[in-house]
Amino acid sequence: MSKICLTGSTGALGSKVLQHLLNTVRIDPKSLVISLYNPSKAPKVPDGVEIRQGDYENPANLLTSFADCSKLFLVSYPSLLYERRVAAHKNAIDAAKQAGVKHIYYTSLAFGDDSKAFVKQAHLDTEAYLREVCEAPGSTMSYTSIEEGIYSESFPLYIGFFEQDRWEKATDRVVKVPSLGGPGPAWITQDNLGEANARIIADDFTKPQWRNRLVLLSGPKAISLQGVVDIINESLGWEKNPLRIEAVGAEEYLNYASELKTGKKDDEATKAYFGEWVSSYPAMERGETSVVDPLAKELVGRELTSMREYLDGLFQGKQKTHVDSGKYD
Repeated sequence: MSKICLTGSTGALGSKVLQHLLNTVRIDPKSLVISLYNPSKAPKVPDGVEIRQGDYENPANLLTSFADCSKLFLVSYPSLLYERRVAAHKNAIDAAKQAGVKHIYYTSLAFGDDSKAFVKQAHLDTEAYLREVCEAPGSTMSYTSIEEGIYSESFPLYIGFFEQDRWEKATDRVVKVPSLGGPGPAWITQDNLGEANARIIADDFTKPQWRNRLVLLSGPKAISLQGVVDIINESLGWEKNPLRIEAVGAEEYLNYASELKTGKKDDEATKAYFGEWVSSYPAMERGETSVVDPLAKELVGRELTSMREYLDGLFQGKQKTHVDSGKYD
């Protein structure tokens, strides 16, 4: 039986993809392989799903992990070290080719194709390598690079590390950002993304819309950072003492981030970590994350969850966020 290999199945997106492949698309569990760095942390799955050890930094190990699989869902490596991340992706692509994988689905990010944002750079290099390998004369492997939209669940990171409990008690509710980010992202929930990805994976990869293509999965509407703050105030009933968002420039933002995370404005390690993140804001100002594409809605076959629906559900205890307000990728 030709199998589908899934990486990243314990993560925020990968776990949703696995869930929707099994429960929504309802593929045969025997056709699934889950490749994990630490198999002891494998998610609970039905009988028939095979768990294999897979280490992006061990090419020989990956070759075994990808064996007998025709499709590979390649979740980007969870590291902020640029060179290490690209090398890990190249290891996986090379191992897939050697193992006889026919198609790779790579999880990219919904910033521009010429973006200068730090978070996009490893993705751009990986996409270039996929083109080099898969579009070479005689290649038997193809790819779909999926630009995953900005998670609705990640909103705290974009609006100055918002935490409800912290600002609930504050007399002056202010979050600080380097800039207001222009039109803002076309936010999309991890669940909507998980289902859309699952439906792409389950489809025939030889179709022209998937073969050696870059596709965008976005939410239904771009909403600015100020717009998100407005929804928060309405949802929490904070109109009399509203949360405010202030654009303070890069240096003051880094001091603010350092103080929130460590209690000190001058923690150099924290400032260096978020210093790379600051480059995301000019990219948002240029509208890189605000592009709306109908593909995700078409794939799930219904209206996507709006940012207002997500936030209302979150503050009413009906949603859970799986994104650390201090982590970006």
